[in-house]
Amino acid sequence: MENNLDVEIVNTCASSCANHVFPAGKRKILNSDAVLLWHGSSFQPDIDALVQSGDQFAQEWRETETTFWKRIGLSPNIATCGLSQAPAFGRLLHLLRITSLKGFDYSIKDMHRFGLTGVDVSGGQWSGTTSGKFRGAFRAKFCKK
Repeated sequence: MENNLDVEIVNTCASSCANHVFPAGKRKILNSDAVLLWHGSSFQPDIDALVQSGDQFAQEWRETETTFWKRIGLSPNIATCGLSQAPAFGRLLHLLRITSLKGFDYSIKDMHRFGLTGVDVSGGQWSGTTSGKFRGAFRAKFCKK
């Protein structure tokens, strides 16, 4: 971010990459076949409970993320909103350990609604998880807290 670098996702960007690296880029470029997956942050319910209980690690993580989200002008909800939207069948398979839920993505329109701007697609139209190529991931929708 400090160096005004563009970030291009050719294959997969998940977890901290989706939470921090991708949104900090000047231009955010998604290859048409790329996968961009969120799966939580220090704002998710179980970590929030640790923050509220006084857990030092959780509190430091929250403080660091709060500073980051404010600096880039993005709602931290982008990393957690989809957690409650997992399809029921996917949650059941996850609980039965048949398959695991890996994360979620949003349409480019919904990313923009969270405040994530400057997203471009290289090589056609971006389908993300809707292509069905990445097992255990799903498309979430924008939500407010």
